[in-house]
Amino acid sequence: WSLARDAYGLAVRAHEGGAEGLAVGPGFLATCGRDGAVRLWDPATGAPTEVLAPGGPAATAVAVSRDGALLAWSAGAEVVVWDRAAGKRRRVFGNIGEGARTLAFRPDGGALAAGASDMFGGVLVLWDLESGEEIASHKVGTLPEVLFTPDGARMVLISADLAYAGREQFFDARSGGE
Repeated sequence: WSLARDAYGLAVRAHEGGAEGLAVGPGFLATCGRDGAVRLWDPATGAPTEVLAPGGPAATAVAVSRDGALLAWSAGAEVVVWDRAAGKRRRVFGNIGEGARTLAFRPDGGALAAGASDMFGGVLVLWDLESGEEIASHKVGTLPEVLFTPDGARMVLISADLAYAGREQFFDARSGGE
């Protein structure tokens, strides 16, 4: 939307069935959608530049590392980490409840956090990207939204039950501890 022109700017049909996620990278946008695709876009022209993971389960969340070298997306109960330079999957993490709805890279690119729902409520998972090991997993009341502080020292978690209580929850971004 352009406030100066009081009109829509660039509009594209990103995904069959609708888009589910958007992330901004250095010089590109990444979207994911119900069609299972992850698409990269030129933000100046709106032209698609790459299509990753065409088909498959709906992709419900997407994230880009600060340097743009890594992408992550949720596909069903899996989270895929894609190495852009190599053009292939770097890691696949499974068993993320009913699928991640939010993903965030630690600013140094060394870890990935995912917020998901399962049959008992919400779950926050933090993985080490080098080893592939789960660093921490926390049960939370409802589906969480997660992000990292700019210095990468802390994860900030907000969920509906926390919001109603007027608070956030903080975790150490290296150990996953409170």
